[in-house]
Amino acid sequence: MATNHTHYHAQRIAQTERIFLNAELLPHRYVFILTNKCNLRCSFCFQDKSHIEGSLSKEDWLQVISQLPDYAHITLTGGEPFLFKGFEEVFLRATEKHTCNIISNGLLLDRELIDLLLSRKNFKVLSISVDNIGNTVRDVDKEKWVEAEKTFREFIKRRNNLSSDALLDTKTVVLDENAKQLFNIYKYCLETLKADTHSYMLLKGSPIQHADQMYSFNEMYTESKAFKYPNFREIVQQLEYVRQYNLLNNRRSFTHPKFVNLNGEEPLTSFDLKFINQIKHEKRNFKPCKAPWGSVHINVEGNLFPCMAIKMGNVKDETVGQIFHGEIYSKFKEVIKKQGTVPGCNRCGYLLPASGLGQKVD
Repeated sequence: MATNHTHYHAQRIAQTERIFLNAELLPHRYVFILTNKCNLRCSFCFQDKSHIEGSLSKEDWLQVISQLPDYAHITLTGGEPFLFKGFEEVFLRATEKHTCNIISNGLLLDRELIDLLLSRKNFKVLSISVDNIGNTVRDVDKEKWVEAEKTFREFIKRRNNLSSDALLDTKTVVLDENAKQLFNIYKYCLETLKADTHSYMLLKGSPIQHADQMYSFNEMYTESKAFKYPNFREIVQQLEYVRQYNLLNNRRSFTHPKFVNLNGEEPLTSFDLKFINQIKHEKRNFKPCKAPWGSVHINVEGNLFPCMAIKMGNVKDETVGQIFHGEIYSKFKEVIKKQGTVPGCNRCGYLLPASGLGQKVD
């Protein structure tokens, strides 16, 4: 089943290219930040957990879904998406015509939710955040996590019984605290939690990326300093262990940004991964980005924005199409088309290394 995950990413790249070349089309991926509320308080989380007046209602989200093209893919996230009071209605409407994935911390998942998710053929991926064995980095209560482990395995069992093609994906934020355990975390996710795929998420390099608060247009030109991992050599070695494991066991895993191939024949080296640990953004090292054509976010207040949190418009006031083809978004796309990347792209998850730099990726 892990190949489904790779196929999905290949489709996304192809669709983004098609939209980039056809000015009439709308994006194909829509990230719905249903709520900023969360049942955890992770020290490395950048999201604002305070109550936001004027948050989109269930009816507002349903109205947005009605505007999307048939080829749209919807990601439901937060905060913790299962805390959103209208989650079931939004999920059911989203999966009527559109494929859908969910990003969650997994603690609120139960059998009722599992049955709801697996009842929809268009539900494709449940992504769970797991940052060390036992998830103690996220300050999760030990007893609650033991129950969560059982629930993840129940998800896989029910999925298999129903012959569903939905995947359980786990995500690990690479931190200095877990750098020496990345391979053991990976084995834990696959062998104990029974995950199908796994992703390693690098800390973003600029605060403007996927932020809660909106930034001015010119903030995209502001330089920032990304976190420099002091245990970088250990990270490279741990990811090489992952690659070897994948080769022996026919498993799949990914990095975000996707700079290297964790599923290939070639051993990883520090050269392959050096761009992951750079402090400043040097655009000559990266391919021109086309992500703003393929993917947009809508936050709890209704602000629509691409990868960088620059308000392009609000879905309460305009349609998705009006915003995407509007003056501000068109100006943003022209900047990225002309410059390829800007300082606000520092260590963004959508970046790809320029040709000849690092290894080939899937």
